[in-house]
Amino acid sequence: MKFILAAALAFVGASPALATVYNCQARNGNFATEFQITVSDDGGASVVDAVAQNFREGPVDAVILNESDRIIAFAWTVENALDRRAQYARLRYTATIDKARSSVRLRVKPMGYSNFFSSRGPCRSTA
Repeated sequence: MKFILAAALAFVGASPALATVYNCQARNGNFATEFQITVSDDGGASVVDAVAQNFREGPVDAVILNESDRIIAFAWTVENALDRRAQYARLRYTATIDKARSSVRLRVKPMGYSNFFSSRGPCRSTA
């Protein structure tokens, strides 16, 4: 899994020069993951994580939901993620980055189900 994430992060390394990159580790909750969000100078955003890399083989487009001096919030969807029982799921992610605290809150909701998963951890940005 770490190899997949490393390969994905290397792929995203070719992002635009004026992009802001958030490297996040959500590990304090009911799941753990590392992911990278790249925000280009034109306001577009993309995400790379192990799930997206495994099922899409590349970055997933993200939408900026909210941005202020203190936070930036994103949403993205991974289609056709296969679970342990060989059932396909559509996963809706939301991430809120607290810029001042360099932290992230991540929530993943399998669409069509009542449950969701959440985690939090550090998140650093580079411009």
